[in-house]
Amino acid sequence: TAKDFKSEQQIRWCPGCGDYAIINSLQKVMAEMGVAPHNVAVVSGIGCSSRLPYYVSGYGFHTIHGRGAAVATGVKVANPDLTVWQACSVRRRPVVP
Repeated sequence: TAKDFKSEQQIRWCPGCGDYAIINSLQKVMAEMGVAPHNVAVVSGIGCSSRLPYYVSGYGFHTIHGRGAAVATGVKVANPDLTVWQACSVRRRPVVP
């Protein structure tokens, strides 16, 4: 369920921030995909939206500005069995499996 993908971290976004809708949708989609939390990695850059890895149960990597895609690609190459997501302020997208 989506609850399986919720970490125990307190979310620190401003009230009314659209990132709440994004994380709730992302956790729901992850559950619907049927992957286990230990088979998910979320990679982000910097900024408020990039706190996303802290709020998802699974592997997370908070990178430096502009390096999220490169790190996410490296994670996928190193472990092709992981479902890898890159979070950025413009859009969130899965890395090509």
